[in-house]
Amino acid sequence: MKSNKKIPISFSEKPVNYQKYEFQKVQALDSIQAVRYGFYRKSDFKKEKIKKIVINFNPYLKNIISSDPLIIAIKSLTKSFISELIEFSKQIMSEFEKDINWNQTSISKKIIKFAVKLYYIGNKDLRS
Repeated sequence: MKSNKKIPISFSEKPVNYQKYEFQKVQALDSIQAVRYGFYRKSDFKKEKIKKIVINFNPYLKNIISSDPLIIAIKSLTKSFISELIEFSKQIMSEFEKDINWNQTSISKKIIKFAVKLYYIGNKDLRS
């Protein structure tokens, strides 16, 4: 029996069911979460900058191309770490100042430094 399901031709083409699932997840978000998700989707680190940093740490990788899976992996890990650090910093900020609207207030350098110290010294998971 022949299946009518569309098989993705390349890795960039996603099945229709996956797109419906993603759409349902986004629809379930409240307005604040949807705004944060939008900022997360828009944020980007340039591959060339990540490549420079990688070459700085390991000169043997000077011939690596920007579309190399290593560069893409480091880029995605950086994006995840920064988003978790911002979320954790916002939580700390809301604990210090109970009456502050943390969605519309920018994070100070002091709060970010404190969050990084808690993460590295306390080895705290940013999601807890």
